Amino acid sequence: MWNFKIDVPLLDSIAIFTSIFMKSFNSAGSVIFWVSLADLLESYTVKRTKNTLKK
Repeated sequence: MWNFKIDVPLLDSIAIFTSIFMKSFNSAGSVIFWVSLADLLESYTVKRTKNTLKK
């Protein structure tokens, strides 16, 4: 039927949308902050891993 996969970005979006809908802007801001931080850390570790494997 449908090929629908629930993954982390979808759950993050639901958490942010629900927080905004409930007018809990502090919660929405916190979720956005932690998701952004996780993305930065992931990019950093991927870059370091690739550089290490090149050596």
